[in-house]
Order: sequence, then structure tokens, then C-alpha cells
Amino acid sequence: MKTQKTLRISFPTSMACTLFLWDGNARGYQVVGKTLTELSVKVQRRSERRDMASKARLIYGATTQTLIG
Repeated sequence: MKTQKTLRISFPTSMACTLFLWDGNARGYQVVGKTLTELSVKVQRRSERRDMASKARLIYGATTQTLIG
């Protein structure tokens, strides 16, 4: 049985979080939690998590963490 993996992305501002979503970076994934500056997105594949986390850090100044549960 596969474990569920969620990528938690914390943005420095609410505008960065909004732009991340508007730019379609979470399209095709299930957003399981959202606040003004934080997103939790279910991303099962390691390569897809890596790509999403890298883009969030480099372009939007976010910090990321993978949660397994």
C-alpha cells in the first residue's frame, strides 16, 4: 500500500501563494489545505514533488516540506 505524500508550501506573502495557483502550478493535483500563505498539495511522485517544490522556492520564494502520512 502506498503512503500518501503531501507537499506543504509556505509562501512569504499571500500574493505569492495566489500567483502560484494562478500560474497553474497545482493544476492536476489535489489541494488539501490552503491558507493565505500556505498550501498543502497531494503529490505522489517524487519527481513531480521535486519539480513543484523547486519552482515554488526559486520563483515564489517559498519554503517546502514533504509530509508522509
